[in-house]
Amino acid sequence: MGKLNQQLALRSNQLVNNQAHKMMRSAARIEQTMFLSLYTIPITLIIAVIFITLIIQPLKRLQSQIKRLEQGNFKQPNYPAGLNGDG
Repeated sequence: MGKLNQQLALRSNQLVNNQAHKMMRSAARIEQTMFLSLYTIPITLIIAVIFITLIIQPLKRLQSQIKRLEQGNFKQPNYPAGLNGDG
């Protein structure tokens, strides 16, 4: 009976150790994911700001041309950005 108790205790300890190792690996993966998220979010925000800036600048130029036309100033030609009016 003593040997059976020792085997049962040994097996129980092995199972507990295996579960503890699994939990530690899982915690390490979660930690890696969190650190990756900490880097991904700021990079995404920086990229978003760049694209927003690239989109807003031509719209501001277009808005100023529209205001000029509203005021009746038709003397200056209105070309889309990047075109010089040569065709």
